[in-house]
Amino acid sequence: MVAISIQKVVDVTRRQMIGLLMVFSPALNARNEKYTQQQCDAIEKQMKSIQSRLRQGYTAKQGRKYKSRMRELQLKRFRHCR
Repeated sequence: MVAISIQKVVDVTRRQMIGLLMVFSPALNARNEKYTQQQCDAIEKQMKSIQSRLRQGYTAKQGRKYKSRMRELQLKRFRHCR
């Protein structure tokens, strides 16, 4: 009886995983989309602007915001601008 219920759980889990993969596969492809040179240049420009602000004085709240935005831009550049 226990083996049967475990098998049912495995089957349900397998179906759920397949469903999730089908739903998110377009999102995975979009993650690796190549940006145009203009888009990559715009990302670089934004990063330089943030770096400039980080060299100046800023509050703790501003610093967290700048660093968070910088991480987002670096990730975009890594994924889309190679």
